[in-house]
Amino acid sequence: MSNTMLTAKQKTILVVDDNKGILDVMRVILEHSGYIATTTNDGRYLIHMKQPLPDLIFLDIMLSGTDGRELCKLLKADEKTKHMPVLILSANNDIAEISKNCGADGYLSKPFDMKHMLDLVELHTRKMFSENANKDK
Repeated sequence: MSNTMLTAKQKTILVVDDNKGILDVMRVILEHSGYIATTTNDGRYLIHMKQPLPDLIFLDIMLSGTDGRELCKLLKADEKTKHMPVLILSANNDIAEISKNCGADGYLSKPFDMKHMLDLVELHTRKMFSENANKDK
């Protein structure tokens, strides 16, 4: 058996933010760290997502034309997407309270530390993988 067959599935991270600079930086960091990174500046993308779904979503709360808090609530209310970790991304001082109120799994404050971002990705994708593995037993 080759080593490539032993490798776990590459995790896909979706970043939704209306700031192109944030999207570019997060994509580069995630891809450099071995993740598949998908980015969009359009929150409506979340409403029409198709399979395969991402393993984690970073979601800005202040999007052009949409409210990330409402999108998070929709994702968490939908049977198909409620299991996906959603991390709120914002410079708002009340980010902890905001993420809790919209049902998010956590948050990342802007400006963010690269290592902290990657630690959050690892924590939440590992947690989701464990929960799904236990569900299948």
